[in-house]
Amino acid sequence: LVHYTREKAAGKPAPRPSRSFGQGGLAHSGPVLCVAAEKEYLVSGGVDGLVKMWKVESAPDSPASRVMQGHQGPVWSVCTLQGFFCCSGGADKRLLLWDLNAPKGAKAVVAMTGHSGGVSSMCCSQRDGQVISGSEDGSIRVWDPHKGVCISVLDGHPSIIFCLACWQGSTRGTAHDLIFSGDADGNVFLWDRPSGMFIRKVEGIHADAVKGMSLSLDPQQSLVTASMDGTVRLWKPDSMECERVLVGEDGSNVEAGFTMAVAWANIVVSSSWDGVLRSYVFTEE
Repeated sequence: LVHYTREKAAGKPAPRPSRSFGQGGLAHSGPVLCVAAEKEYLVSGGVDGLVKMWKVESAPDSPASRVMQGHQGPVWSVCTLQGFFCCSGGADKRLLLWDLNAPKGAKAVVAMTGHSGGVSSMCCSQRDGQVISGSEDGSIRVWDPHKGVCISVLDGHPSIIFCLACWQGSTRGTAHDLIFSGDADGNVFLWDRPSGMFIRKVEGIHADAVKGMSLSLDPQQSLVTASMDGTVRLWKPDSMECERVLVGEDGSNVEAGFTMAVAWANIVVSSSWDGVLRSYVFTEE
């Protein structure tokens, strides 16, 4: 697990990481499966079944600030919550809520069960702190994490749900509170979060699994999807109209197979199966 500082890429070689996390640069005793980041800290989950918190400004090779053990198997997904909490989901079909201010060695604050398959994806609503989880059982669950209560169950996906995003915004005077989900069959589903109602299914756009999904953080008016078909696409979140193919329209990146995408305003960073991180800047057309 490594950290890169932000630098302008034009005319410069690929940057070296500013620091690594964990002794000898090894954050977990096995693959790191998920990461969630805040300004001053990040949380990681691994195949070793551990959830770890790291301070971004810690010295290189420093040990984790916190090590949280509670899952019975690999940790597949993590997200951060307001109030210095985080939530993790694992192959053991459970979600665990952690208080990052609790004494070291403390157990999870809440354990949430209900999925019949591993918890493969997760996101958090910054408006009210609800956690949305997706599973290999094809269902989405909306939780009050502090009470451990499942508020609603969203069924409809035919396969494992690899990525989730939620968005609260307004367009043309209409308020929206939406959940987006992507699955192994290349489908993107759109849901109304307050009611749990299905809105629409976008299919046939991605030819392989949708592995990554992100909403532009500023001004939060664009949805980005990354697929194993080698494309990264930009969408209007309210209508799910595909605005453009940011990369891979000519099929040149099929072998790359994109696994994640993160968006900031008009910058998109993607990771891929070939081990390469790519950065794209798009402009209004």
